[in-house]
Amino acid sequence: MYGTREELCVQLENMFTFDEPLTLLIWTEEGINTACREALPGPDETEIRAVMKVIGAMKMADYRREGVTNQSVSELLIRQREAANRLVSVPAALLSRVLRDY
Repeated sequence: MYGTREELCVQLENMFTFDEPLTLLIWTEEGINTACREALPGPDETEIRAVMKVIGAMKMADYRREGVTNQSVSELLIRQREAANRLVSVPAALLSRVLRDY
């Protein structure tokens, strides 16, 4: 789950009974930043929140199998940066037309 404390409390209230035992693990922006401290440059707020959203969207089966560790958080940041900086090939004629029309 990803969201504000208030949003998450509502979700938890809807998912579990008031007397159901739980273990709750929390990742904060500071925790994400600490896990990615070896990344240079360090993650900015946008990158941190994007990583938090990915963690929050993780399927429970994947979470139970793999968990969320400092290493996996750092790898999420790396994958996010690679995706943002990936190169694509575009035929020159098409690129020329797009730029001209733009």
